[in-house]
Amino acid sequence: MNLGLVRAFFDEYQIVFANTKQLIHQVFSIRHQVYCEEYHYEREAWPGMEVDVFDAYSHHFLIKHVETDQYVGTIRTVLPQYESEQGLPMQQYTALKYQPEQWNPNLWSKPQVAEISRLAVLKQYRSIGLKARYLSRRMRQLPIVVIALYVAVAAEYRLSKQRQFLYLTVQTRLARHLKMVGVCFEQIGDEIDCRGPRAPFVLRREVWNTGFRGEINDLFTTVINKLEDENIAQQGFVEVSQNDVQVELGHENRTEQEPYISPKVLKENRGIAT
Repeated sequence: MNLGLVRAFFDEYQIVFANTKQLIHQVFSIRHQVYCEEYHYEREAWPGMEVDVFDAYSHHFLIKHVETDQYVGTIRTVLPQYESEQGLPMQQYTALKYQPEQWNPNLWSKPQVAEISRLAVLKQYRSIGLKARYLSRRMRQLPIVVIALYVAVAAEYRLSKQRQFLYLTVQTRLARHLKMVGVCFEQIGDEIDCRGPRAPFVLRREVWNTGFRGEINDLFTTVINKLEDENIAQQGFVEVSQNDVQVELGHENRTEQEPYISPKVLKENRGIAT
């Protein structure tokens, strides 16, 4: 085992399963910074948290930077339940055409499928980082924080018993990089325009029975052991309402009709450069 990589990673970062309201709020905050404020994929929302209907039945992971004590990245696995009104995020894109049709998630029951989505990493943590010292050249295509987030959701998928299909809608370039590190998502449809070109992919349990390649597999094994100790397979979902968010941030008296004004706009109105 490449303990050098494992030790170096955990000296700098922690992988955290977000199982409290406070941690879930960190998830929503990071997503807002990336999806709303930086890329403008979604509208900025008060109070600076990006939330959608799929969060009600998702498991979320965070990456924490040890030195700064800051949460710097997040990802989720959407885990539909029989009673869930919604299925997977990708099922809302009617333009997706599945090839072969047998991997269409609509053909399988909700507890058989899951989807990785809402990957978000703060800009300053998307650089090479420690991986250049501990990873072989072909493993250096993705930032270590991004790799670790995919390791976390893959470890949860490996530990789950019922979920047979793990879906992903991403740029084909990212899927190729994941394949380089050993996660062989199969493309099951053509690209569509969704925040740029995206295509549907699936990871099938019956096919992916190994792990990651090279030194990344050592990190994967360590994370699996950690999640087993936390009994993640039996974890439920954290219920967080909009009111919970308001109370924690000290805005419980604000009404929904009041418009959100971003900190950037406030600074610009005061003549402060951002």
